[in-house]
Amino acid sequence: MFERLSDADVREALDDLIGCVGLREVTTATDAVALAERGEIQQCIQLLAARLGLPIRVELLYVSADSAVKGENRFETGAVVPVAGKGEAEWVDRGIAAQVVVPGSLPPFGASRLEGYPIQVRVSEDCRAYPETFVAVMLHELSHVMLASLRHAKADNELYADLLPIVLGFAPAVRQGRKISRRIYRAGQTLLMTSTFGYLTDRHLDFACDYVAAALGRHRTERDALLALAKQLRAKVHASARLFSELKYYLAYLGARRATKMPEGDATVAVQCHSWDYAYQREAAIANGRATADAAEQFLRPLHHYTARALVQMREYRKRIELASGALDSLMASTSEDAAVLRRYVPLGRRIVREVRAWLNLG
Repeated sequence: MFERLSDADVREALDDLIGCVGLREVTTATDAVALAERGEIQQCIQLLAARLGLPIRVELLYVSADSAVKGENRFETGAVVPVAGKGEAEWVDRGIAAQVVVPGSLPPFGASRLEGYPIQVRVSEDCRAYPETFVAVMLHELSHVMLASLRHAKADNELYADLLPIVLGFAPAVRQGRKISRRIYRAGQTLLMTSTFGYLTDRHLDFACDYVAAALGRHRTERDALLALAKQLRAKVHASARLFSELKYYLAYLGARRATKMPEGDATVAVQCHSWDYAYQREAAIANGRATADAAEQFLRPLHHYTARALVQMREYRKRIELASGALDSLMASTSEDAAVLRRYVPLGRRIVREVRAWLNLG
């Protein structure tokens, strides 16, 4: 464990990782734990790799965790996630040992060659004894592969491998599998044996989880605020479309009754409303507002991974929504004034019929 690690060190590593892979909403790993419980170890590891975003193909090898074992199929010393125990914890260490071999030829993240690329995973034969801990350990080991594929300078850094699953939403799985406790009886006494896996102390784990949760909260708040703006824009589009439809009805009514007398100023308004660019500007603004609201909602509603690109897109959507909303405000203000002028020349009964038909969506 990194006993001398400071909060600033953890924060610096988290900021580095967040800048590299972004932040993902919290998720669980109960499906992977269930696979491990059933002894479907390869499927469990393959699932975890996929959920981390690694399209690799897992090649599973059962080996002995005993570093004294001779031959090829064994763990390399120091390559297994460590155990910090209170009391005699060796019984745990030998139960969940795991190691991922990262080849030097590993293709970069995003490359088509990474799809189905074989990665050897070595696990101890009795790794299913503690499925939650096995999942936490594998998340750590697969994080080394993820960082290596990203060509990250800290791909071999254990702190970064401990933090990456938290950044990618697996904090609950890390917490759940981090500790194992078992009661044993010795010399008439009951002893509680507790082992902690990984390199982070409890305090630094809490700090990392809180830091990530706070950052996620800020992104989530911004996303929800943008969804609210998109909803407001959609309502404005609907109101604008109704207003423009009302104005077009007045124009059609007056156009069929050319003998209608009106002052010069009102007649000028009617002529301007008949111009091609008048209708085009308003129809384009309404269409743009609707398209902007649709695009924003389609992007924001399923958003759960806040990458640097996603944050840029969020800022861009805010600008697009504000521009579309401003354009509608400007054009519909004048449309409202023009509709008020023309409305005076349409009988009340006609206006009521139009409103009823519009409400019934009959045109």
